[in-house]
Amino acid sequence: MSDITDEETRHQMALGNLLQLNFNGSHICSISVPAGDDDPRFKRISPPPKPLCVRINVAAQMIGIGKTKMYELIKTGEVDTLKIGKSTLVTMASLEAFVQKHLRCSTL
Repeated sequence: MSDITDEETRHQMALGNLLQLNFNGSHICSISVPAGDDDPRFKRISPPPKPLCVRINVAAQMIGIGKTKMYELIKTGEVDTLKIGKSTLVTMASLEAFVQKHLRCSTL
């Protein structure tokens, strides 16, 4: 395998087509890969969509409180929930609104 010149490396990095392999902070090699726009084997991975709802324990972890406190917030109506079958989900919109509302407050 031939080495990639500095100019070619800069060009490939600008295109986002250069894969660099490092091990323990040491550069091992650089590999030029196809852009992938027209080749289904090289599809760009997009981030997963933002969830609309999360389970109660996840919602509690997201804002750094315990499940018991989250259940209190649900009971008082400060956080909205959605019931699907046996699952109770907290809406992200209500969770974000709760955080924004209490952003300047010192205690919940």
